[in-house]
Amino acid sequence: MKPQLQLEKSKENVMKMNFINSYTFFNNLEQHLSESTDNILLIDTRSYLSYNEDHIIGACNVYCPPILKRRVRNGGTIRLESMLGCEIQNKLKTGQIGRIYMYDDGTYIQSGDEMSDMYIVWTSMCKLVNSKNCFILQSSFKEFQKTYPHLCQTSEYIQVHDTTVEMDKACRRSLYRTDSTQSEPIMLKDYLYIGNSANASCKEEMINLGITAILNVSNTCQNHFCSDFRYKTIAVEDNGSTDLSKWFREAIQFIDNEKYRGGKTMVHCHAGISRSATICLAYIMYNEKIDLNTAFEYVKSRKHEISPNLSFMQQLLTFEKEVLCKTPTPVSPCRSCSVPAGFSFYNFGNLSSPVLVSPTAEFT
Repeated sequence: MKPQLQLEKSKENVMKMNFINSYTFFNNLEQHLSESTDNILLIDTRSYLSYNEDHIIGACNVYCPPILKRRVRNGGTIRLESMLGCEIQNKLKTGQIGRIYMYDDGTYIQSGDEMSDMYIVWTSMCKLVNSKNCFILQSSFKEFQKTYPHLCQTSEYIQVHDTTVEMDKACRRSLYRTDSTQSEPIMLKDYLYIGNSANASCKEEMINLGITAILNVSNTCQNHFCSDFRYKTIAVEDNGSTDLSKWFREAIQFIDNEKYRGGKTMVHCHAGISRSATICLAYIMYNEKIDLNTAFEYVKSRKHEISPNLSFMQQLLTFEKEVLCKTPTPVSPCRSCSVPAGFSFYNFGNLSSPVLVSPTAEFT
């Protein structure tokens, strides 16, 4: 497409959207929070790391990972479940959500770029709801935050305001509910799975997957089959005062020990969203010597419903520096017999035709 035609099309797309100013955005959110209604959806389309630095209270993070953007550029389409959890989709399809409010860092309204997260998410949303019910903040998040800081939460307040994490946790749980109908554990590597408490109580399912060890990252879930699987329990809560990072090394060693035995480990917590996801991210970062963002994109592409709490994300960012800035002490069960990791992104950087169609789809 010629530059002039592309610019005209971008302007046309911007004109179709319902932009509202900060004051209107604020009034609508205030009313929602005061009435505790559950019929609106607030979406932050910035990157996950930006979202965890600070965001509007009650917002969920929905954005388009780089691998999916490459699919769009190549003329492909994106299935909504690649970005949304099942719970959000069901609410949208059944009409439980009447209005959608979206915001970003202000870049889309300036550029009108069709490859921006805002436009891609908005386009996907409009397939499920009338575009007239989808409203976009005209200013950037930072500008909104300066004017209405009481409606925003930042990571710097986590340690002193633990209720902020509790609110964040409540929002995550409402968006990513799990129950006995939850799908089977998700394979992150051929010897590493992530699941939840329902998966951990299904012996036959785990045996069929070849799982031989279970890493229980919770203080409430039971170890049901001690005679059938090797267990390790990290009894921690999902809150802002929990230091999960002190368990990273032991968790990594437990997973590697089972790997060298030829076994497979399932990591789980209650919902399979925060604590277990944090441990799996730490393992992937350490095992592959990659940064948090890369590890996060990899895990999220296979299991969309991951959302470590804000404190855990800070701990992972600290661990990232440790992983990338110095050579860690090996944690293999036998240093002289260490086996090089066999992980790859299946030529992740050279995808000629991305084929990701769902959160659990394989990269080929």
